[in-house]
Amino acid sequence: MKKQNVLFKLLVHFLLLGVLLIFGCASPENTARAWVGRPLESLLEASRHGETEKAYVLPNGHQVYVTSDYSVNECKTYWEIDEHNIIVGFHREKGSWKCD
Repeated sequence: MKKQNVLFKLLVHFLLLGVLLIFGCASPENTARAWVGRPLESLLEASRHGETEKAYVLPNGHQVYVTSDYSVNECKTYWEIDEHNIIVGFHREKGSWKCD
């Protein structure tokens, strides 16, 4: 009986560790995704990025801002901003390659 309790506790700990490893890591993609729906000003105030620039206006009237993050493989994040200055989308690139 005592041996079964120990094995059960070990199994629970390994399962919890697995869940933390799978879902607990903050990748740059997950971090960027967390900004969608928030005001551009919040991103700019909290930004650790080296540069921020307004790149262009899309046909739908949304603006695109670019932030450079040289600490993560020299990636650039292209933020799509709606008419209310809310981040509605993004994509990340390194030159012609997508960043992970």
